[in-house]
Amino acid sequence: MDKIKVAILKGRRELSGSSGVDFFILKLYEELKKTPHLDINLIYGNYVFPGIFKFLHFNNLDRYDIIHNPVPGLGMFVRTRKPILTTVYDDAMFNPRMLIENLNLSTYQKYKFYLIKKLWSFGVTYDISRSKKIVAVSKETKLSYEKRFPNLGKIEVIPPGIETNIFKPLANVKKNKNKNNLRLFYCGRLCFRKGIDVLLDTLLILKNKHGHKNFKLFLAGTVDPNFNLVDEINKRGLGDSVAYLGAKTPEELAVEYNLSDIFVFPSRLDSYGIPPIEALSCGIKVVSSNIPSVNPFPEIIKVETTAESITEGILRAIDKSINLKLVQVKIEKNYSIKAIGASYLNLYKKMLSKKITYTKYAN
Repeated sequence: MDKIKVAILKGRRELSGSSGVDFFILKLYEELKKTPHLDINLIYGNYVFPGIFKFLHFNNLDRYDIIHNPVPGLGMFVRTRKPILTTVYDDAMFNPRMLIENLNLSTYQKYKFYLIKKLWSFGVTYDISRSKKIVAVSKETKLSYEKRFPNLGKIEVIPPGIETNIFKPLANVKKNKNKNNLRLFYCGRLCFRKGIDVLLDTLLILKNKHGHKNFKLFLAGTVDPNFNLVDEINKRGLGDSVAYLGAKTPEELAVEYNLSDIFVFPSRLDSYGIPPIEALSCGIKVVSSNIPSVNPFPEIIKVETTAESITEGILRAIDKSINLKLVQVKIEKNYSIKAIGASYLNLYKKMLSKKITYTKYAN
């Protein structure tokens, strides 16, 4: 039986952080590489030119059966006559003004940012027009693209997956059991869009209004150049209550999740949001803004992105119990990278009308 030949486009070779689109692409590729029914390759940009030009794909990809484009906009640099599958995450680039609101940018930087996003939106539109199939990472993303592109046809919903063999309860990690010394944790991009300023305000309320002097907030991830984390911490007088851990590998993040009591994800805007599921998979309580990834989980406390609402959510979470076994079964079945890999393989088969059975394999 002939193998399905799939090219997965990945613009840059470097991996920025341990989550996000780059990380998802790499994990999906590694998962699909395990099945004997696929001849699958990552296709990178040319790296001849610096900056955005490193994303360019000059090679013809017609030797593959399917071109999987998991970064909308990259497809405009690809020459092929073969069917294209595009994964979409959000439609924020179609409304760049929303993205630059409240950012500490000069007028020149705002115009530059606006122009780049506007140009990228044309690339996304072009990619979609060439695609045989569209995958949205959430029902919300699906609805927004159906509204924007009413003639798209059926859009599949496949969420990003998590590494359940990494993000799980770790028996060798012992956390402090004193309720008065709670450890709050956040990981991801550190910026205004992710609500980090509101998270710091929440810690201030917990300390000053609710008497929780021994709460400490640990932050992991990359700091956005337009967000001065040190200034935001110092102007609130929280220098002794906040620890910045820097960027972490997935294995290191799993330890941080396990060490923590409550994971807080106050994002103002997220097309999906993987960290809350990773945290839940590690068996810790989660307080999150109402983003697509948390909707299927009643175990997650949903809040508004305000300091008052997040404070209330954290106070509720202190005494909340989680049916860990039930959560882990649900995540493994529907949100593990193995399950997501199976969903994409089945979609490849549909696109080519091939009847191939997905092989189950051990971790």
